[in-house]
Amino acid sequence: MKNKLSLCVITGNAENYINRFLDHFEPIADEIIVVRAIGNQEPDGTLAIAEARKCKTGAYYNLGHPANGPEDWGKSEKADWPHVDDFAAARNAALDLATGDWVMWADTDDVITREDCAMIRAMLPQLGDDIQGVLMPYAVPDDGITLHRERLWRRGAARWHNPIHESLKFAPDAPMARFDKVQILHLPHGKRKATSDERNLRILRSIPEDDVTSSQLFYMMQSERALGQIEEATATAAKLCMAPDAGQPERYEAFLVMGQMVPDGATRSQLYLQAIAVDPARREAYAELAMEALKANQFPLALGWSEVMTSLPQPSAWWWNSRKKFYGWQGVQVRGMCLRANDRYEEANAIEANHFILHGAKISLLHATRGRPAMAYKARATWLDRAADPDAVEHIFALDPDDDTIGPFITCRHVISHGRGPVAAWNEAAKFSKGEILIQLSDDWEPPMHWDKLIIAAIGDTSKPAVLAVSDGHREDNLLCIAILTRARYENQCYLFHPDFFSVFSDNHFTDRAYADGVVIDAKDIVIEHMHPAFDKGEMDETYARSNDPANYEAGLATYERLKP
Repeated sequence: MKNKLSLCVITGNAENYINRFLDHFEPIADEIIVVRAIGNQEPDGTLAIAEARKCKTGAYYNLGHPANGPEDWGKSEKADWPHVDDFAAARNAALDLATGDWVMWADTDDVITREDCAMIRAMLPQLGDDIQGVLMPYAVPDDGITLHRERLWRRGAARWHNPIHESLKFAPDAPMARFDKVQILHLPHGKRKATSDERNLRILRSIPEDDVTSSQLFYMMQSERALGQIEEATATAAKLCMAPDAGQPERYEAFLVMGQMVPDGATRSQLYLQAIAVDPARREAYAELAMEALKANQFPLALGWSEVMTSLPQPSAWWWNSRKKFYGWQGVQVRGMCLRANDRYEEANAIEANHFILHGAKISLLHATRGRPAMAYKARATWLDRAADPDAVEHIFALDPDDDTIGPFITCRHVISHGRGPVAAWNEAAKFSKGEILIQLSDDWEPPMHWDKLIIAAIGDTSKPAVLAVSDGHREDNLLCIAILTRARYENQCYLFHPDFFSVFSDNHFTDRAYADGVVIDAKDIVIEHMHPAFDKGEMDETYARSNDPANYEAGLATYERLKP
């Protein structure tokens, strides 16, 4: 078969991923090779699942593992590692089982659309006989970046190198093609685990110091920072800045990372200026300088940095670690915050609203918060960073005027609630929202990656009255703990929650009405986890205590019973 395609995969114990992976990638491949690489762990059923689905399977064992034969026993302590010791060697083990004309790689927590599978297959026969490999976009939402990686190559044209953050090595000047019409998406369940960074760091530190490349220094810096090893990460970043083989994007990132890690604001700003000296055409460092000036109450300076940032045009070509969000929603929000700090509220609201409308005005996040600014800011960042299309999402803080912690939020898009309790705050935010879908947000909800895409797909026609029933990760009853509804439903009700409630039992009333009116769409496969102390997912604080006050329970129950008929 001409243009036979072999998909080569290495896997850990991935029972929770392998079926999803094969569902997505089976249409693209003539054969799929799955090689297990798990260090000293006990294997799960991943290979059995793959074999049942007609995959060719194999196993890679770390250096020194008994399975490699007596001549390899005891050669390395890596045999006792609870993970693979050399990703390149494991990938080459899968590559050696391939029989196709072309080879492709992917990870078991990646996904691809059927349309993109078909486009890749249709592209293969059109490649010239001299083309040795094809680069394709690889979106990594956890890092906020999209890379172009060598994804396809002629069998025999390349092999894997480097034990961690491995890369394909082709012959010098091998002709390559680039295919930008498709995208493979890295989509793990939940947050990146610390064990991944521990694994990466263990492998990186096993490389002899004289052999460490600037690329490996970059990833070492990232893992050290993720694990809270700030002194080590700062030292590694400094080495990266001075490494003779470090590229411009790596040095730029090193200065940014050092700036984000040092405790002193003046030093942070100096390091961001160093990043600008490396590449003055990128927006990220200017945005960081604007935010530093806001923290220092240097509002005119913040406004100036934001003006410089917004004056920089979108580049004709992106660096691999470019944060495109600073040319979209994040840049607009930084500019809006700086404008509000300088009492230019109407201009800030206008540029944010226009950006939202220009991108479809899909979802409004109505975020009532009180007494915990750090937690609220983190929630806001998480929801926007995990959105598939954050430009089509608006976020509105709803604040209480008697809350002495609201200062940091005044520069964000917000409303002031003059009623009592979170219900009044959510209702006030709803009045000012413009999205097709409204979501009641609190500080303690954690969404899945691309939550907006999941919600929009589940609702379907957003012009009709509808309420979406998702899972909170804990409850098994029908209570709609987080209100997700179309604007048509909101306009029918005339409010988000009945205004007679303070907090508790408002969701019971909301649920009863939604089911009674027949507008509920079941989407319990979407899990938006409630990180609440009741589920041992958080610490009790004054804000929780205020809502859960016995008097509020009594009043809420009485209101619920009164409104029931």
